Amino acid sequence: MRKCLDLLPQEKDLTIRTNLADALLGQFADEGFEPVRALVQRRAYDDRSSDLMRRLIAVSTVVGATFPRISDLEARGRGETSQTGAADEENAALLACLEEPYSAA
Repeated sequence: MRKCLDLLPQEKDLTIRTNLADALLGQFADEGFEPVRALVQRRAYDDRSSDLMRRLIAVSTVVGATFPRISDLEARGRGETSQTGAADEENAALLACLEEPYSAA
């Protein structure tokens, strides 16, 4: 995990950066949440390679860490992914949830 944290900020290749972020999340350690959240916020990853936004929220939920605005999204419901416009709206809502740092359980 330490190596991924060291390499991530300096990596220029989007695919490699995405793989490093994905590997961090795979460790289920909260030290990786903030660097990945920053990547997602800047959209500085290859979204064709991995859906880091959803993976970050899923992994943080599993370990009991939350993002302050995630309850806003849960209150809206998530059943609208079949249409492109609804999917874009859902992605915007997910991104908004990641605006603030997470809090550990």
